[in-house]
Amino acid sequence: MEKQIINHISDLGQRTAELEDAVQALLQIIDDNRPSVRARRVGIWIAERIRRCKQSLQESTTYWILGFLGVLITVYAVAKYVFHYLVVK
Repeated sequence: MEKQIINHISDLGQRTAELEDAVQALLQIIDDNRPSVRARRVGIWIAERIRRCKQSLQESTTYWILGFLGVLITVYAVAKYVFHYLVVK
């Protein structure tokens, strides 16, 4: 009789531990699906995509060529303005 009671109590203890684990897992799932957590994950995902696009753009040869042409055109426009309005008049 005592052995049955001990087995029954140990079985109840094991079931209680399993139930506690299930409740903890459920609370973790609920916590992970909160709107604030999801919004933070989306923000991190967007920032990572922007970082990767920026990095691939900066590594592009076309980007550097267009940047250099932009600098040359800007220097030309400023020099033309300075020459036209300050030297000619």
